[in-house]
Amino acid sequence: MFGRRSQMAAKPSVAVPFTVAVLPDTQQELWNQTTIHDNFDGRLTWLAANKQSLNLKYMVHVGDVHDTDNLIFSSDPLVNPRYIPGWPIDHYQYYWASEAFNIIENAGIPYILANGNHDSGAVCGGPACPIVPGQTQETWIEVRNTSTWNMFYPPSRFPGMVTYETNKSENSYRTFESGGLKWLVLVLELWPRTEIVNWAKTVLVSHLDHNVIISTHSYLDSSGTISTSNGGYGANSPRYVFDNLLKIYPNVRFVFCGHVGTSAYRVDTGNNGNKIYSMLNCYHDTTNNFIRLLDIDVADNSLETKVYSPRTNYYRTGSADAFTITGIDWVR
Repeated sequence: MFGRRSQMAAKPSVAVPFTVAVLPDTQQELWNQTTIHDNFDGRLTWLAANKQSLNLKYMVHVGDVHDTDNLIFSSDPLVNPRYIPGWPIDHYQYYWASEAFNIIENAGIPYILANGNHDSGAVCGGPACPIVPGQTQETWIEVRNTSTWNMFYPPSRFPGMVTYETNKSENSYRTFESGGLKWLVLVLELWPRTEIVNWAKTVLVSHLDHNVIISTHSYLDSSGTISTSNGGYGANSPRYVFDNLLKIYPNVRFVFCGHVGTSAYRVDTGNNGNKIYSMLNCYHDTTNNFIRLLDIDVADNSLETKVYSPRTNYYRTGSADAFTITGIDWVR
């Protein structure tokens, strides 16, 4: 269906092994000053400090960066430890996280963030937000309310980002080169609308010479099955996204997600015989600040992944956490 590039085509740079970091749902780390410093800031500080030793080339977040767009207007330091007299304290979780991302920006580590249900107007620490000015309380509408998200993470914050909608980063992509190959990292909104899936088709078909990494908040369930649910207030299910997008294009290599469970791993075969490697990353752990590290060796056609907590110097050892993939057919 889709032709390969000529074997005579020029190959960019040298096939040096490198690392991609995948961050899980971090929402519980923004509950108080201790976890924001020890877990959220600590993880990013560790990545920045180890950029060279890891040869870290990219960081991907699977969504639910925050727990809620807070509606707690409090000067109590136990509720809002960063209260500043006279400063509007609404959106304090976004403020904390946004400040922390400066750590890796200053270290020169490119990254992209998927948008989860807790990063939208649909969830305020419970099943639905209470009525506030401008809010309908209809979660299928509010899940597309990303005004606060885009206030803190506008496309202008991510050099080279291409978006579906102007000034909105939740459906977007960025490209980079590493290991002698071209890469494209695409984020899709939670339970995406059909028009988003159709837009993503144009992105993938116009980048057939790139290895594609996709991050979307909900994709695998806790058993490693591709979910058939839209959560009750989304548009299309992950299974729809797989059938109508992911399996069609030969350049799709990885899918990262969160939302439910802890960790899971599966391999699917696309229509063109390409293997699609999908990994669930959702730990909801306030003791450890886990990161999935993917050590990619293009020359050896392999990848080794592990899940590590810098805060506790602890590795998860489950079968969906620590494993090696061999025989990967990279897009060259």
